[in-house]
Amino acid sequence: IPQLENLSNPIDAFIAARAKADGVDYVFAQTSDANFLQRVYANLIGAVPPIEAVHSFFREKDPNARSALIDELLARDEDYAANWVPFWEDALCSSPTQENIIPMGVRGDFRPLIYSAFSENKPFDTWVTQLLDPYDANNPSTYIIRGSRVELIQSASNVAQVFLGTGMKCAACHNHFDNAEWTQSRFLEFAGYFNGE
Repeated sequence: IPQLENLSNPIDAFIAARAKADGVDYVFAQTSDANFLQRVYANLIGAVPPIEAVHSFFREKDPNARSALIDELLARDEDYAANWVPFWEDALCSSPTQENIIPMGVRGDFRPLIYSAFSENKPFDTWVTQLLDPYDANNPSTYIIRGSRVELIQSASNVAQVFLGTGMKCAACHNHFDNAEWTQSRFLEFAGYFNGE
């Protein structure tokens, strides 16, 4: 079992450090090759590994075989994009039409932006900045709606839900009940960033 100082993945190191700070005994164990193959194919390109790839992987004696396979699958730009576009369209409530809009729901058609981001291997911070930029009035791909105070608050809540993993709708009216870090004033300051003024 790797110790904290031996973790090469920065995400694992972050999780282990937080667990250690919270007094949690966190154990990192490497998954089996079979489980790794199934998960890496499903997570990156949404497919089951072909039998030839399975045989080839198990014959491979290179200690960097896992990293090489990850790089190989990420280089399949079209497959990688096709797998992740639907996830992000759902997360962003993207729709090419306005027919089924629910109040404060569908924000616009983000498919072209998402598809180009994944197929061109744009860094997340680049395309998410484009998506959330409140200062670019000519940006057709903006996720932020600023027509009214209510729309701005809803946009900020949606950003928090999608990109921070925290529901914020309640913090528009009062301090967050479940997350003490988000007082009402802090959330309104967060929403104010998207005002673009």
